[in-house]
Amino acid sequence: MFRPVVDILTIMVQFLLSLVKGLDYVPRNVALLANSSTADDSIKAIKELADDIVSALCDNSENQVFLPHDKFRDFVKEEKIRSVFGAAKCFKTMDDLIRFVRDDAPRLFLILVLMESKTLEQQLKYFHDGGFDDSVLPIGLDQTHSAYALGGPPDDKRYPLFSKWERTQRDLFASYQWRFTAPIFGTTKFHLQLPVGQRLPFLEVAPRPASSGYFGEVWKTIIHAEHIGPPTKLPTFQWTSKRLDENRDPLRIDAIAIAVKKVKEGDDDPKYDRAKFFDKEVQNLKRLREYNSSHLIKPIAGYQIGQSRCLIFPWADGGNLGGYWENFSLHARDRGHVLWQLNQFVGICSALEELHKPNVRHGDLKPENILWFDPKTNGGTLQIADLGMATFHEKEANTKNRKGMPTQTPSGTSRYEPPEMDEKRNTTDPRSRQYDIWSLGCVVLELLLWLAYGPSDITTFRDKTPYFWQKGYKREHEKYMVHEYVVAVMDTLEIRFEPCLAYKDLLDLVRDRLLVVKVSVEYKSDPECREKASEVHQCFAEIHQKCVDDESYLRPLPEKLPYPEAELDGKAPQRNEVHRNEVHEKDGNLAVPGQQRDAKPTLDPFQASADSLNPEPPHGFRFEVRRPTVDLNNDTLDSQVSEASNHQEQSSKLNDDWTSVPDNAFAAGYFGTIGWNRARPTLSKAHTRPCQHFYSSESVSLFDVVCNLAVLQENAKACDLCGILENALNRKGLKAPQVVNLRSDAAHVGLKDGPNLLSLYCEPVPTAQIPEGGQLGLAQLFDPSTSEFYALLNEWIQVCDSSHDSCQRGDDGALIMPTRLIEVGEHLRLVETAEIEPCRYIALSHCWGPLQEHEKFCTYKRNIMQRKTGIEFDALPRTFRDAVTVARGLSIDYIWIDSLCIIQDDDDDWKSEASKMGEVFSAAYCTVGASSAKSSLQGFLADRIPRSVVKVPSDTSGAIYACVDIDDFHGDVELSPLNSRGWVLQERALSRRTIFFTSNQVYWECGAGIHCETLARLENSRVALLGDANFPTSAVGHYKDGRQLLIQDLYERYSSLAFSKPADRSVAILGLQKRLSREFNTKAAHGLFDAYFARGLLWKRRDWKRMKRIAQPPGRQVPSWSSLSKEGSIQYMDAANELKFNETRWATDDFENPFAIPKGFANETEMVAFQGFARKLHVSKLDMLVYIRFDDDEDFEVNDLRCVVIGRDRVEEGQVSPKDHVLVIHQSRNSVGDHIWERVGVASLDSSVIESDGVWVGIH
Repeated sequence: MFRPVVDILTIMVQFLLSLVKGLDYVPRNVALLANSSTADDSIKAIKELADDIVSALCDNSENQVFLPHDKFRDFVKEEKIRSVFGAAKCFKTMDDLIRFVRDDAPRLFLILVLMESKTLEQQLKYFHDGGFDDSVLPIGLDQTHSAYALGGPPDDKRYPLFSKWERTQRDLFASYQWRFTAPIFGTTKFHLQLPVGQRLPFLEVAPRPASSGYFGEVWKTIIHAEHIGPPTKLPTFQWTSKRLDENRDPLRIDAIAIAVKKVKEGDDDPKYDRAKFFDKEVQNLKRLREYNSSHLIKPIAGYQIGQSRCLIFPWADGGNLGGYWENFSLHARDRGHVLWQLNQFVGICSALEELHKPNVRHGDLKPENILWFDPKTNGGTLQIADLGMATFHEKEANTKNRKGMPTQTPSGTSRYEPPEMDEKRNTTDPRSRQYDIWSLGCVVLELLLWLAYGPSDITTFRDKTPYFWQKGYKREHEKYMVHEYVVAVMDTLEIRFEPCLAYKDLLDLVRDRLLVVKVSVEYKSDPECREKASEVHQCFAEIHQKCVDDESYLRPLPEKLPYPEAELDGKAPQRNEVHRNEVHEKDGNLAVPGQQRDAKPTLDPFQASADSLNPEPPHGFRFEVRRPTVDLNNDTLDSQVSEASNHQEQSSKLNDDWTSVPDNAFAAGYFGTIGWNRARPTLSKAHTRPCQHFYSSESVSLFDVVCNLAVLQENAKACDLCGILENALNRKGLKAPQVVNLRSDAAHVGLKDGPNLLSLYCEPVPTAQIPEGGQLGLAQLFDPSTSEFYALLNEWIQVCDSSHDSCQRGDDGALIMPTRLIEVGEHLRLVETAEIEPCRYIALSHCWGPLQEHEKFCTYKRNIMQRKTGIEFDALPRTFRDAVTVARGLSIDYIWIDSLCIIQDDDDDWKSEASKMGEVFSAAYCTVGASSAKSSLQGFLADRIPRSVVKVPSDTSGAIYACVDIDDFHGDVELSPLNSRGWVLQERALSRRTIFFTSNQVYWECGAGIHCETLARLENSRVALLGDANFPTSAVGHYKDGRQLLIQDLYERYSSLAFSKPADRSVAILGLQKRLSREFNTKAAHGLFDAYFARGLLWKRRDWKRMKRIAQPPGRQVPSWSSLSKEGSIQYMDAANELKFNETRWATDDFENPFAIPKGFANETEMVAFQGFARKLHVSKLDMLVYIRFDDDEDFEVNDLRCVVIGRDRVEEGQVSPKDHVLVIHQSRNSVGDHIWERVGVASLDSSVIESDGVWVGIH
């Protein structure tokens, strides 16, 4: 117990002795106490610094932490280092220690601080003497625990510094080092080789790629702003972290949006190795950084981690040029925006000129590779991107001099590639820089289409033109020529664009200097050859400057022109050959591009085949039905698909021409009801100097056959008849100085081989005959509020009831009632039909529209009693008010409106009523179609714009009246907002008769045809089938046994329609499916029919748009092999070219028709799987992408796919490459986590690439 006292006394004595020996003498025990105090301070400082480091760490997108680059400066300041060490003990001086930490080893220092090393300075000195600093990091440890740089070669220098450390310390160092080694991109070193395990400073990565191609995918990525090097100047923004700052608020971090292009991993194409392609692109991009053009994208960096290869670019916050066209269509009507875009194209041309000068070819110019940066600053800048296809050659090595130098670059996007690519596809001949000029011509032509027509019509144009060129099948001396459809489009634009103005000059540039087949092998400007970049740049610059200087030179069209699809189809008919060199089979196997063979592939998802070059418009309804050799009405028909579908059939196509036919007996009866004086039109004010037009009962020729619109425009100033003809031509998009050919008859003036322009109406004279071919009609329509208006509607109904046997119910007059109706008498209320007598009712077919929740007028569980008590008329949305008004005008006491007669928040009621929707419209006395109303708020009883009426001089007993023809059922009804709804197909097909209210006039449709409010009758055999009061009786009777193709046409049409709720797609056709099932005496479920199950499985997506899987509500299952399970348009394998009737043998040994197997289902909708024999595919990744038409854009590996053979081509003598037609499936997990197989696409493949062995699986 006395020991401490003795120690203290000893120290005191030593201290007193020190006073005698001098101040430099410090007793040993006193020194120990002092050093202990210093060590404690140092450890405390290390812990505090470690805590600060942890607080400064940032989370990346992989939930890994890293220290941002700017924080290093804070942690290795001189005062921080001194606070940790106090004084140097192992280094000679403190300055030496500070210099090593700050300049050579800041990361090493922070790693050791984070490890809270108690011998920090000693460790640093040890590393210093061993030549180890930050340049070695990150490290790996070999078997002897010696360190080596992970970024160096395998036989690089070893550092035995860690061999004496404990294992836990070594592991801690190896783990902590990654926190301090996040790379900085965009410095002087372009390409970084990063070790596996490297943490990247990416704060956020988009959940799915923004775009995807064969070689790679582009991902939007947010990077910490401090990890983009100083030479790269990119806009920053505040990104919100999950971490909290000292105030407990979300931490805000300076960040930059970048695009990371990841090279796809997996099997390489045998011709184009992805790794070599990446290395080539890295070299291209390094050189690209040396270019000055602001219209060439400047790459930031490239890096590789293991086998993952990536490139970093600035993120285009505006998207690309194609997206600009799609999203900003109104900019085409604004001079400022058009001028900005022309200026950007001047820049794009200058960028091509800069590329071409040193003999560089881009090789993949297209709207999607022209990116839009910084749109908020003066409109932004368009930049050419994706130079992966670019090729750099010696400056003086033109194409001629590079003969024998094989190209190593795959071609770009095939649509925009020039014709010489087809010629050289099977060779290694070099490609000219003029490749880019052709591609630029394609893009500029699409720009002109956008300016004239709009983005939707660019899509139509693309559907018609897989390439901008075709083989010169008509001209033996010309191997290639500009595609006929492209020529027709340019001819049409030539007429539409005013001469000597900007659009016309741009069109001339495209036609005469860009889309030119012949190229100069010496890359010189030649009037007979495609132009060089410098000349194109000069032309564009001159056009732009003239636009700036002369405001009248650039006059955007005030409104978009109607796309002349029918006219163009007539000028450029599609032929049955495919004008391209395609991926194909060779020697019984799939072959990649470059292998020569004349056969075309069976299925190509990227290029339209001959049968799809001219697809039907979404609202057109095409029937192609064929006559089989067996009787499908035979009661012995069973579910064996092979017996039901192998027919010898003969093709036939319904006429889609519209004919206007006078309906004078009906018109005379109507005028007798209301009195002609009520219908007599009010004439336009006559000019004093009319032209010498005359209507003769012997011969009608009001206008010359050849009509010069410039002359007509001048005559219209003084002549009313010329004025209304000019107005009619303008409505069709035809203006001076065009010349058109006219036709005339007793009832119309129209375009030769085109639509009617003017309607000519005769005055009814009781004592005189109407001229032969003449028509009675309403030149001016009555206001919808008048009794005369409702007299016409009632007259239509009365004639149909009394004269049209086909329009009457076939159920002995028994009235089938919906569950609920709206009573529309003096008071409105919702009624349960069980509580009233069976009665007539009207069904409303309408668009809900994009409504806010408070704008919806519906019946819910909470207000159903209130609805039954009464509904205020003025509280109804306008469309419902108009429907009630029509019902009252027709003296019908009840109306059915879906949103009011179905309890919208009661799942059971909705499911029950939705399944009976077809019966509701079928049993309705009449359907009212609100064609012109885009939503329930808009209404459809609006005033119509009155027509100007001119009295025509004539020799007839009664007057002749002329006015603009407005009888356009296709435009007013079939292309209306209503007809774009998914629900409307069955509503129209199952309705016995419908009154369509459009913005121009009212139409009546029943089994006897289409009647116009103008009192004309329209005939169209195609439309008549859908308007059949007893659908599909007329179709089946007209085309015996074309049932499968009728079904396919219906479902193809249905797939292109829109739904406000995508899940309704599987429900909104149930009524029509039930009707077809009953009429064809075959079971049906999910859009497939027992008798045609195999053929019905082989549908494919119609175009490039992905078919997204639809999330179904609880309790509803729709199998993946049903087209109703996915969004988007479909088409079936073509019966003329792919699944030929009588030439396809159904592989019933490879799948089981689920309809034929008793499962004990309560109904067919519970049938959600069938058994198939799944086999592996032996194809490359490229062949997979080319031959399989996938439903969605998911990235699959070949080894993960299986196929089920559904049908096989019959092998006959002389037949080339018979195909197996397969369903492609992939394994996934269902909602409860079980593995299941689902459909992902279809294909037609050579049997040699399909493995013979397989296993039976359930396909869900």
